[in-house]
Amino acid sequence: MPECRTALAAQWPDLVRSDRPGNPPVITLGPKPSTLVDEPADTPQTDPLRPALARLAEACAADRTALADILILDAQRARFNAEPQRALEVLARADLRPGDRSYGLYQAERLMALTMTGGINAAWPAVLVSHEQALATSGFALERRFTVQGIAFRAYAHTDRAKGWLLVGLRPNGEIETIRAGIPDWAERYAFEGDTPPFDVSNTRCSVSGQYFEDGGAAFDERMNLDAIIAILEANYANPERQGNANERPGIPDFCPNLKDMFPGFGPVLEFLGTEYRAKSAGYSELNLALALQSEDETERAAAADYLFDHPDAADPMNLIYAITSLIARGDMERATFWYFIWQTRTRPWMAADSNIAQLRGALASGVGPVVLEWSGSDYDAMLALWRRAIRYELQFPLYKGRPRGVSDEEWQRMIAEARDQNSEANMLADFPAKADYEAGRQANGLNVGPWVNPGRSLKDEWR
Repeated sequence: MPECRTALAAQWPDLVRSDRPGNPPVITLGPKPSTLVDEPADTPQTDPLRPALARLAEACAADRTALADILILDAQRARFNAEPQRALEVLARADLRPGDRSYGLYQAERLMALTMTGGINAAWPAVLVSHEQALATSGFALERRFTVQGIAFRAYAHTDRAKGWLLVGLRPNGEIETIRAGIPDWAERYAFEGDTPPFDVSNTRCSVSGQYFEDGGAAFDERMNLDAIIAILEANYANPERQGNANERPGIPDFCPNLKDMFPGFGPVLEFLGTEYRAKSAGYSELNLALALQSEDETERAAAADYLFDHPDAADPMNLIYAITSLIARGDMERATFWYFIWQTRTRPWMAADSNIAQLRGALASGVGPVVLEWSGSDYDAMLALWRRAIRYELQFPLYKGRPRGVSDEEWQRMIAEARDQNSEANMLADFPAKADYEAGRQANGLNVGPWVNPGRSLKDEWR
């Protein structure tokens, strides 16, 4: 196995990035098989990577997860080469289990290859069986089968009732429709003590995500049971205005962006980045670091975030926000708040140089800022001390080497100095409300006042 991992560390990035044979097939989900390729070849082309993948598969025969990744990449390339049957044969050799990093990608490739060979009606039973097995490992069990407006649903309930229900349905035309009824993930993750998370009912198809049902928002109490959810669906599906897109057949151009929502039991549906077998001692290229920070793989995202915190000048400072969200997901709220203060300063000159960046920064700040500021603000003295430490540490580590296009070095240095002055202790903290007034305002808004709740890991000593 050491030889396997050494070979993957050296070869995997180029294999993942190599052009795939053929053109991405567009698969239409419907009762009949339909495979559309931009410029289909009369016969499948020869894949130049096949010998290299075969050699790696042989070297990694004893490494279950590494072998599965090699087989998935091989199958993915076969599917792009209009060889779905070969893709299925290759995937059949993989031994992946729910919870494995690549399980979602494995199931996505299997679904798309099955759809190419026999249509969604043929793919559905095999995929549904695997999905039910995956759901069982994450605490969901089949509670009931029912039909609403011709859509055959299976309702899965979670053993932790607070997570609500997952409903997976098949429309008569072959569309898969998934409905989540419960407390949204974002609310569960970011809720603070004393908050009442909202209850939502929303559906996902391949081309539709986050479509909410009328009357779907309600208090999550004893009245909110499966019968109440079905009543909401009956009322909404009977509304002709909601049926305008009922006959659309969403496609999977290459990778349905919402497939992870259609089959959430499979876990994150990932894409290979090429960094999966990076040696821990090795650094990231700037591109790989940016990709890894936005990976759906929490382990990959966390590793990239920690690397960026140790090398803050390794990427455009806008990328810090993705590393901060990784800290929030891990429950490291003190670290997340600290780096959010730094992100505000480091991105300010970029915002001043480009209105598009300013809009993006505003959108990102509106999502993350309230989370860290609401949390950290419970302890007035600790928050201000953390803010001061962040301001001082930002002055210590190197700047990112790049700068906005069209800005001279002299002008850029002036803009950086101006941003630091705007975010200095004198400007940011001197006129901050008095402690009594600040705490009274939080109490009036129903927010926690007192020591930090669950701060997570403390700051590293070197972050000074």
